[in-house]
Amino acid sequence: LAKGNYVGMLNVDMQEPPSEIPKLLDFLKDNKFDIAYGLFTERKTSFLNRMTSKLFNFILNWLTKNNTPHNVTTLRIMNRKFVNAYNTLTEKSRYIPGLETWLGFKHGYLPILHKEREVGESSYNFSKRMKMAIEAIISFSDYPLRIMVGFGFVISTIGFLSILLLIFSKLFFTIYQPGFTSTVSLITFLGGIQIMVIGFASLYIGRILREVQNRPLFIINEKYNF
Repeated sequence: LAKGNYVGMLNVDMQEPPSEIPKLLDFLKDNKFDIAYGLFTERKTSFLNRMTSKLFNFILNWLTKNNTPHNVTTLRIMNRKFVNAYNTLTEKSRYIPGLETWLGFKHGYLPILHKEREVGESSYNFSKRMKMAIEAIISFSDYPLRIMVGFGFVISTIGFLSILLLIFSKLFFTIYQPGFTSTVSLITFLGGIQIMVIGFASLYIGRILREVQNRPLFIINEKYNF
């Protein structure tokens, strides 16, 4: 609902000082960016928190095919054009960094200060991070479904090759217990086929998801002579 020519986002814990906002605004204007992000120069959190944050962002970027820096801040400044484009998106489950990248506008990163928390403790614990990661992956990427199809194909291939190997071994080298060869081979082969079929079905579900999200087919950057 913000009506200004520039709109900002800022966490309420004050670890990203409001005094950094003018720097980010000038950075956006001087470089004619549509959105400018802050980057932590030094994050004032525990070593474990920093490591899990890096791991979290690495996995998330890999699965969503996004390239969000691991030290990006919530503090960001957007111009009116970017905000209007963002507001055309109608989906309810939103992975904000992914959607900002998907919109495709010109962006930049500026190092900013990160202060230690003065009051209270962070409620953004590991379980909430995991919940956000799952929400982001489900709402923004069907890559895990494609992995499932590939995994099913590999398992079914292994099952088929094991059938040939066990039959060859039984004919020329080893006497197996009756039923062992057929049981093991069929379980492996059919298990892989089941995973692959489920994966293909999931891809159609992923396509339904994209249709339900109803994102615009294109985003207009500028208009001339309208």
